[in-house]
Amino acid sequence: KNIGIRLNYPHSKIRLVSKAIDKIIKYQIETEDFIVPWDKAFLLIEPLLKTYSNKTGFLEELIKEGVFIEDYFYNHDSRKYEQHGVVCNYERFNEHLKAIFLLNNYSNVESLGKAFAAKGKLRSLFIDKFGYLQNNIGLLNAFSIIIPEKFDVEIYEVFRVREQWGQQTIFDSFLQSIIWRKHSTIKSKSWEYIRKYINYNDEQLINFFNTIILLAANPTNHFNANFIHNLLMPLPMAKRDYAWSIMIDRLWQRSESNSIKRIIDWCWSEEDKSYTKDESIILLGKILAWLFTSSNRYIRDKSTKAFSSLFTNRVHLLPDFIEEFKSVNDPYVLERVIGGAFGAVTHSNDIVKNSSLAQYIYNEFFSKRKPPLNVLTRDYCKGIIEFVANTGGKLNYEKKNLNPPFDYKFPVDIPGNL
Repeated sequence: KNIGIRLNYPHSKIRLVSKAIDKIIKYQIETEDFIVPWDKAFLLIEPLLKTYSNKTGFLEELIKEGVFIEDYFYNHDSRKYEQHGVVCNYERFNEHLKAIFLLNNYSNVESLGKAFAAKGKLRSLFIDKFGYLQNNIGLLNAFSIIIPEKFDVEIYEVFRVREQWGQQTIFDSFLQSIIWRKHSTIKSKSWEYIRKYINYNDEQLINFFNTIILLAANPTNHFNANFIHNLLMPLPMAKRDYAWSIMIDRLWQRSESNSIKRIIDWCWSEEDKSYTKDESIILLGKILAWLFTSSNRYIRDKSTKAFSSLFTNRVHLLPDFIEEFKSVNDPYVLERVIGGAFGAVTHSNDIVKNSSLAQYIYNEFFSKRKPPLNVLTRDYCKGIIEFVANTGGKLNYEKKNLNPPFDYKFPVDIPGNL
């Protein structure tokens, strides 16, 4: 719009900027060169304006608006920064535009499959002269995003290679695509494809969880926290520790900006979370709850504090949340969930919502005088009830039911020395 006003052409009816971008992208594809010489860019773009305006300077305006970057680039032959050229502003965006331009030549999955078959036009962009998938990985990543959106098919379904390195490259490209693409394009069938790689490769398992943890709070994404929750909940503790607990510790130590730290930091922060939907808060809470299985005390403690902070102003969500974790086969997870809920209640000023949670805790764990056997879990439950009762909350409970002895029978069979 700004360019159209300054150059006096009907910008609302004619998409000159898009046409200029297409010219640059076409040149890059045909010459296999990322940098477009300035004089060549001028000759490609400037004539587009003449038909619709008597003004000049279209390329300069595109550079001013940040559509393109003009600079002196490194010349590998002379080893100097003397190549005066033009490129799109962001390399990832440039690859995305290339992918769109190339895929416009195909109207259905059949024609796309032929293009990725042996000696196909698209396949030749990625396979080197020795038959290996080595070239244009950035473009492959862009294809992994756009192809599902346009053709409702995954990149690995149309682009097949025999060599293991190429298969791994396609998998990596697909995995990074689930962060960027439309969430509606991610189907459950992808899980079977993913399992082939993560079942036998610990590093790929870490990469997979590091990726989908970033999507944890998105209610519409197939690989959100509900996916992780449904995956981990039925597992025996030993299998869950191998597949998840060990992995999150290794991921935690890998870098300072991994997905676990990002979620903990955001949940624990004092940033205003009122704009965040309840559904997303619950999803984030599930990720934090499953971090409680870690053997790393720092992960557990930080996650617990983040959990309390996350639910401080959403105490009304905790009864249903606790109900989901009530039957977890790792008693330590429930202990931390209740402990985090206790922290949230003590920081919340909403007496009505606090009372609702405390009443749920009493009805579920104390009304029949059979509270959790885990002493700390029981103590946190009792703490929630007593705190709410002492801060003006209205509860229907009997105080004697909060204290032992409880209606449990002492075990008859005592384990011997193993």
